[in-house]
Amino acid sequence: MVIDGFQKKQFSNITVLGKYLYFSDYNRTDSNQESRILIAAWKQGNFYWGAPILCNLLTPSDPNYPGRINLTDGNKMYGSVLDIRLVGNPADDTAYSELLGVIIEVQAEGKVLP
Repeated sequence: MVIDGFQKKQFSNITVLGKYLYFSDYNRTDSNQESRILIAAWKQGNFYWGAPILCNLLTPSDPNYPGRINLTDGNKMYGSVLDIRLVGNPADDTAYSELLGVIIEVQAEGKVLP
């Protein structure tokens, strides 16, 4: 299914192709949402790393939900554009690495794709 480039999307996960981990310390949408994907959220596959795109850190607080952690329990990230800053893992800082590609999976907002 093709999603219109101008249609709002819900961002679900990210895959970084390469041997070494690149984590995301800052994500921002055109809907003024911010998030990050910490090193602990990434899982390694065969020559790639994958992680969910976590929730909006700027989600307003809710007095009915004390102890909520916005990164995991906040509003889902959505928008037409997602800016992601990828940073190399400091543990691999002395190794040569190549980032071969990035795949971001999305869903049309309000629709479940087959």
